[in-house]
Amino acid sequence: ERRAHSALMLRKASKKWDTCAGEALLRATGGVVTDTVGRRYDYAYNLNALPNLSGMTASLDVDMHCEMTNIIRDVIRPLGRYPYDVDDPSIKVGILQGVQTPKLGWRAVTVDVGGTLIEPRERVADVYARVAASIGASHVTPASASTHFKAGFSRFRGADGEDAMRYYGDGKSFWRKVIAHVLTDGATRDDISQDTVERMLDALYDYYECPSSWTVAHGALDAFDRLRARGVKIAVASNWDARLPALLDALGIRARVDAVVVSAIEGVEKPSPKFFQAVCDAVSVDADAALHVGDDIDNDFKGATNASFAAAVLWSSQVPSGDGRDGSYRAAHDFHALADAVLAANHDLPANTDDTAQLKTSLFF
Repeated sequence: ERRAHSALMLRKASKKWDTCAGEALLRATGGVVTDTVGRRYDYAYNLNALPNLSGMTASLDVDMHCEMTNIIRDVIRPLGRYPYDVDDPSIKVGILQGVQTPKLGWRAVTVDVGGTLIEPRERVADVYARVAASIGASHVTPASASTHFKAGFSRFRGADGEDAMRYYGDGKSFWRKVIAHVLTDGATRDDISQDTVERMLDALYDYYECPSSWTVAHGALDAFDRLRARGVKIAVASNWDARLPALLDALGIRARVDAVVVSAIEGVEKPSPKFFQAVCDAVSVDADAALHVGDDIDNDFKGATNASFAAAVLWSSQVPSGDGRDGSYRAAHDFHALADAVLAANHDLPANTDDTAQLKTSLFF
């Protein structure tokens, strides 16, 4: 009802059913719900663990919430008292739990595009089947399109050779092969002309160049604003064709980030360390002060790790977040939660050097 900025219950007095639906509503409008000291609850962890053992704090504004829980945490944590003396298994594993914060804090967050920052508004298979029908290729169904698109996307590159990239220039040398694979039912038909392939290619390019064909991840741009306001740079880092900057402009993303690095423009793609070095150069930040987030284990998580990034986070709602050991992955699927983790780590930097003290002053005041 917006009659209060925050609600605090600094004791075990609420249950999961009290906060779950309310958190969904608040998050949809830019708010947040956490425990007493800013940690998020995992409602799927154990349905028998109904009480919110570590208290509850809810706010309309994420920035204000973080400042408030930072103050509470700064007071309580040195004492080791509530909620730090409570064993609460329903507290989510922190996105950066176990990660050593860079000496001068996190200076950059780099973000993958497809499957992370933006998603197609419609299922790709449905779009392909519809466009195919519009040019007379009615044999293409959503099911067949899904099968052959996935196979073609994995198999083809934009040029010949083992080291060929997926995208060159406008990407048509790659997408032409994928579309032909879909139209020919995986190269099992010989009645599809090159003209039919070109017509479908042009129609799909027109469709996917339209910003209304895409959705931006919920909360991403607001989270970017929060990070940039505190001195953390944001770089978009994507294996994509050269049309990506124009699409990001149309989606209102480009003005909210510090750099856009695209494989077809750089001439190198993820997971190459050279690509990640180009990303760091674009924002003038060393890899050991940067965090990368993306949805591909090889291109994003392992690529950034091998490029000596301080941390990599897998963008996934399906993979339980771990600490990066024993084959687990640090995972996230909420840009505000990611921003919270980065800003909390920077806030908690020990002010034991002149450089660190100066950095904290620039980040928070």
